[in-house]
Amino acid sequence: MAKIIVNRSSSIFNGTRSFDVWIDNKKAGSIKNGSSEEFNIAEGEHIIQCKLMWYASNPVTVTLKGDQVKVLKVAPHPRQWIVLGIVLIGFFLLPLITPVPHPEWYKQLRMICFIGIIVCMILFVGVLRKSALQLKSDHKSIFN
Repeated sequence: MAKIIVNRSSSIFNGTRSFDVWIDNKKAGSIKNGSSEEFNIAEGEHIIQCKLMWYASNPVTVTLKGDQVKVLKVAPHPRQWIVLGIVLIGFFLLPLITPVPHPEWYKQLRMICFIGIIVCMILFVGVLRKSALQLKSDHKSIFN
């Protein structure tokens, strides 16, 4: 029987929640932050996808023969660090580096940062929700 191993990297994004692993549009199990799960499946072509609430990864098509093992890696998409960077710069670092009382441009820059956060949140929850997670072949694995 063929096997698929899904490795989830450790991340602060959704770290307390498990990602659901779907094989051929059926929930096969879930994977916790920083862990690995193995799924025994029949040989042939399969579609693997990871989901978390309304977020989803790209579907990955895997073809397995005999007792072949395929290792996949799932992680939050790196663009989520952009939102964290905007939050840190706009709301935590700017007050520390600007003189008090704050200059006029300070309010405008904070407003731009705030608008950026809102736009990113709308994109992640709406348009980009189908690619919020990244699922790909784990090239560091000895099986691939």
